[in-house]
Amino acid sequence: MVGAYRIGLTPPGGVTFYEIGSFREVSLPDRLVYTLRFEGVHLHEQTGEAMETYETVITATFHETPAGGTRVIVAHEGYRTSEDRDRHRNGWPRFLDQLARYCATVR
Repeated sequence: MVGAYRIGLTPPGGVTFYEIGSFREVSLPDRLVYTLRFEGVHLHEQTGEAMETYETVITATFHETPAGGTRVIVAHEGYRTSEDRDRHRNGWPRFLDQLARYCATVR
């Protein structure tokens, strides 16, 4: 383990929950591997279903593009059900779009 994190998130009109995990690999600037699980009650926005509490593993790789941007590839593994997988599959594009917008403002 390289380190750990705990991030508190409060959705609009919701109750604070936490994303927690540990960093398994930090290989800057190319690769990040970390675990993720939810602590507290976290309901999926679209379905209203409780999110899983077991741990999954995320691997993010970063590749410079010829145009000077960065291509991010995310592999999220360890789901115990297809429903859990699908909830995250639908959320990742929104998260990555928000990340891209943020990065564009801090250049």
